[in-house]
Amino acid sequence: MFRRAAAGNNDSSLLHATIMPASRTRTALLAAMTLLSSLGCGKHAGPKLVDYLEEIEFDVPLETASYVSLGKFDIPIAATQKPTDAAPDVAPDEAFWMRLQFELTAETDPDHEAAVAAEAESHRGAMSDAVISVIRTSSVDELADPRLSAVKARLTEVARPMLGADRVRQLVLNEFDADAIEHADAAPKKEAAGGHH
Repeated sequence: MFRRAAAGNNDSSLLHATIMPASRTRTALLAAMTLLSSLGCGKHAGPKLVDYLEEIEFDVPLETASYVSLGKFDIPIAATQKPTDAAPDVAPDEAFWMRLQFELTAETDPDHEAAVAAEAESHRGAMSDAVISVIRTSSVDELADPRLSAVKARLTEVARPMLGADRVRQLVLNEFDADAIEHADAAPKKEAAGGHH
């Protein structure tokens, strides 16, 4: 593979050029291994939770948050529940009514509070329709989630473009209450309960 230069010929550059790349590679590899081994020899403790928590930067402290009300909602929805181990006698897909009551607010920076409030007022009808649509298309499991993660994500997805995506930090559901509405035949009539006939 290697051609040797003739003794009296100045063609030794061919031999030198052919061998040097392999020797340079070997030297570079040896230097890299030496460097890595010297770095790895010392005992270095991994990052601690305290160090991680100190490095976290919060964008804005909670004390500087402003909240803009997007409305109070009282939404009746028809829902179905699947039988579970706790309630095996529930008929599959038996419909029942639920009433969800909550106040929806947008968390924002105090500098953006007026702009978010103005956008909320100008889009009040569309916002109300979007909120009702999201709630009514949510599953019982999504509505039963204590954090309402999926519901809030979908509400945020429709609300941010209306209010200004860069202005809204998050949506908050205050005073959330979900009650099952009794079947009409099981609930006492108002007249009978009040004594009026």
